[in-house]
Amino acid sequence: EDTEAIRNLQHAYGYYIDKCLYEDVVDLFADDGEVQFFGGIYRGKEEGVRRLYVGSFLQGFTGGKPGPVYGFLLDHPQLHGVIHVAPDRKTAKGRFRSVMQAGYHESSPVAKAAIERGETPMVWWEGGIYENTYVREDGVWKFQVLNYNPLWHADYESGWGKTKMIYDVSTPPTLYPEDP
Repeated sequence: EDTEAIRNLQHAYGYYIDKCLYEDVVDLFADDGEVQFFGGIYRGKEEGVRRLYVGSFLQGFTGGKPGPVYGFLLDHPQLHGVIHVAPDRKTAKGRFRSVMQAGYHESSPVAKAAIERGETPMVWWEGGIYENTYVREDGVWKFQVLNYNPLWHADYESGWGKTKMIYDVSTPPTLYPEDP
């Protein structure tokens, strides 16, 4: 039962991310949960997790509008889950793979604006591994640490085989201690 509850938690995360339901994503974390993502560590459900998903993703991907937006694709299924529940059933570890396709359709307002500026709309493939820690909080499994490690990125049109091998993974523009 614990393994299935954790698998459902991970799948709910993937679904909420894909549908741009970032407030729902935040609710999946323990109060002292954290996210390790693209060189940043976002600590605390309200201080860090909400700042990443609602403050950054919601604003950046959907312009502050929760839920799917016209012309934006974000699919990254949670695959090959391996889950180990601690004997005391209070914590667990899990590893999931993801292969993502994401970006803006050329008819979307975001893509049209990029094209008008002479830029190519952002469209990409990505593969990575989640290596997470889960905790039972008030009888419900939550993310304690969501640790996403992208392993590869690729331009959508040319694919992985023609993308430069060292893909630039940016770190957040402001780091600790300026932005804890």
